[in-house]
Formats: sequence, structure tokens, C-alpha cells
Amino acid sequence: MNAAIRLIRLSLIVQVALALFAIVSDVIASGGSFTANGNVASPFLWGSPSALTQAVLAANLLGTLPVIVLLAGACVPRIVATRRSVQVVLALMIAVFTWQINAPGVAATRLAVVNPVIGKPLYEIIVGGDSPASLVAGPVSVLLLFALLPAVIGASLGGRRTAITWAFIANVFSVTSAIAVWVITPIELRSDDRTADVVIWMLGQCLVIGMVCYFVGALAEWQRDERAQVEQANAQLAEANRQLAKQAQVSEQLAASRERVQLARDLHDTLAHTLAGLTVQLDAITAIIGTDIAGGIDGAMVKGELARASRLAHDGLDTARNAITGLRVDAVGELGLNGAIRRRLKVMEQRVGTHAELLLERGEPTFDNVAAQSVYGIVQESLNNVERHANAQHVCVTLTPNSLIIRDDGIGFDGTVPETGRYGMRGMRERAAALGARLMVHSRAGNGTTIEVRW
Repeated sequence: MNAAIRLIRLSLIVQVALALFAIVSDVIASGGSFTANGNVASPFLWGSPSALTQAVLAANLLGTLPVIVLLAGACVPRIVATRRSVQVVLALMIAVFTWQINAPGVAATRLAVVNPVIGKPLYEIIVGGDSPASLVAGPVSVLLLFALLPAVIGASLGGRRTAITWAFIANVFSVTSAIAVWVITPIELRSDDRTADVVIWMLGQCLVIGMVCYFVGALAEWQRDERAQVEQANAQLAEANRQLAKQAQVSEQLAASRERVQLARDLHDTLAHTLAGLTVQLDAITAIIGTDIAGGIDGAMVKGELARASRLAHDGLDTARNAITGLRVDAVGELGLNGAIRRRLKVMEQRVGTHAELLLERGEPTFDNVAAQSVYGIVQESLNNVERHANAQHVCVTLTPNSLIIRDDGIGFDGTVPETGRYGMRGMRERAAALGARLMVHSRAGNGTTIEVRW
């Protein structure tokens, strides 16, 4: 509709410009005199205009003023703010254009009857002919253009159905105005052999207006249908892309799940079996040494070393089993990020006796499963470090919509020492980078550790 509004304003501006040109041309044709004696051939000299010049100006302004008023109204955004108001403006354009073309002819005809001295020259200047039929035939070709323009704009807005309506409106105004001019012409001036030609011209004009409006409306409707189909196809393509992305994500998750199951099976079949056999053998050696100490061997020392080895083997076996369980079970997928963290904290409490809690502030973050797995991986690695190294009594995990904070009251470490060899910390930083987040570690020896992730 914005394009239609711009066309309306442009056509009105052009029409006013053409009207001003017609006024200047008619003034020059009347003798160009703005003085009473009519002998000066320049319209730029001061003085009282001649009667003929006054009549020319009055006749042209009679048709031009409505166009100027309509142009001023069409330039106000509120007046052309809706489709209905635009349609009203287009109908008024047809009316004022028709009036603008015929008003000078009407004025010339009436003046020719009332004041032949002024009317006959005025009649010849404006109509350009010497008969009443010329009064009607003269504007016919002009009406074809200016009555057609707003009708075409209206047809382009509404399509084929409204095109017929706009063609009818334009033709009604055109034919009615021509009939009105003919009716006001005195009977004694109507005898003219060109009347039949005028009728044929008017019929041809009606046909042209109807055909052009219909084809423009059909073309506009076809373009709108094409645009709607393109938009629908784009929407379907976007939906298909979303479905493909979703399927790709599901496929990736399935592949990761299969890899976890395979890795868990391999760990179970190799490391777990080996550690289990080692613990059995160490327990057996401890039992044998406890009953029969070889000569010269410090049995207490051997038993102590074997006990430590046994503990290490048991710890390794527990770690392997926990890893297998973690690989086989998608905790985040089953319980969500919140539930998975709570279960991991409960396991930690049962395993090492550290009091652990989860705090949710302002709600849980909204992540897809891949991002949630990364966050859970950071939490899991942090808690593993607490279990192995921190000797903490209390651990608190705080989760907000845009951050993760893990605090413990353990022994801490020197945060100024480079992280070379700390693969767990490196893995946490890689997971944070995959989230587009920033990981910060705050720790001092004896003051616990705080790990903060912000995204």
C-alpha cells in the first residue's frame, strides 16, 4: 500500500504541474496580456489583466483548485493511513481529474452564450476548435489518461475483482462528464457532424479503461499469489531446516550414546576385570602373610604396604565402576541438569561423607541437551577434584540462569601455579569454551576453592 500512496502523490503532483503549464499556455494563447490595453505581449509586466486573460485564468483555476486541495490532503499521513482511505482518495482523484478536464470547457461554453465577445475567443483557446462537439471530443483523449491512472492504482491494490469496480467508476465519471458538457451546450450549437465520432471515442475509451484495469488487477493478483507461494515455500524450507537440525542433533546424541556404551563395555571387560583380580590377589597375599610371616621380613611393614595397595586397587575399581555407570547412563537426558547435579552430589555425600548442596537462584538455565551435558561435565570434574584432593567438609553448587559457581571449604591450592598437567582443569575450560562461557578459578592454600562459569 505504501507504493500506491507514493504513486497517488506523484500523479497528483504531475497533474498540478500539467495544470500550471496549461494555464501559462492558455494565457500566452490569449495574447499574454496582463495589462488593460492588451497590447503588451509579456505576462510579466504589472497592470490589470485583460478580460480575456481573467476568463482564461478563472476557467483553468476552476478545474485546478480541487486537484490542489486533494494533493494537500494526500500528503497528510493520517488521511491515507488505511486501505479504505486510499480507495476513497483514488475515487476522488477520478472525480477531480474529470472535473479538471471538463471545467474549462463548461466555463467557456457558458461564457460563449452569455458574453460572445469574450466567450468565442475563450472557447477557441481552451477547446481548440469551433464547434460544441470539439468541446466534448477535445478532453476525451486526456480523460483516457487521467481517469485511467487512479483506476489502475485501485485495481493493483485489489486484484481482478476490484478492477471491474474501478473500471466502472472511471467510465461513469468520464461518460457522465461528457454528457454533462453536452447537455449544458445550447441547442443551437449542437448541430455537428462529429457527434458520432465523439460517441465512438467514448465507447473506445470505456473499453480501454476496462481492459487495462482488468489486466493490471490480474497481474497484481498473480504477483501477490507468487509472493505468497514464495513466502510459504520459505517457511516450509525453514521448518525443514529446523527438522534437519533437530534430527542431526538427535543423531549426534545417539552416536555419543553408542560411543559411551562401547567405552563402558571396554572398561568393564579390561580395566575393571584387571582391578578386580588385583584386589582379590592382594587380599589373598595379606591373608597369607598375616598367618605365616617369612623369616626376616617385617610383617607389619609388608602388611601396611599391601593394605595401601589394596586400598588403591579398591579405589581404582570404584572409580572404574563409577565411570562405567556414568558412561552407560545419560543422567542429564533422564533427570535434567538440575536432577543430574543433585544425584551426583548425593553420591558424593555417600562416598566421602562431604556435605553437599545445590542452590537454584532465579531459576534453572535453559540449555539444549548438548550444552547441559557440558555444564554437567564441569560440575562432575569439579566434584571429582574435591573428592580426591580437597579434603572438604562442605561443597555448595549454585546454579543461576547465566552462571555456575562451585565452592568448597577444602585445603585449596596455589592459584598462581601454572595448570600444566592438570588435565581435569583443562577439560573444564574446553567445556566452558564450547558453551561460549568463561571459566574462572579462585583458590588459595588453606582457604578452599571457587570455580565460576559465566555464559
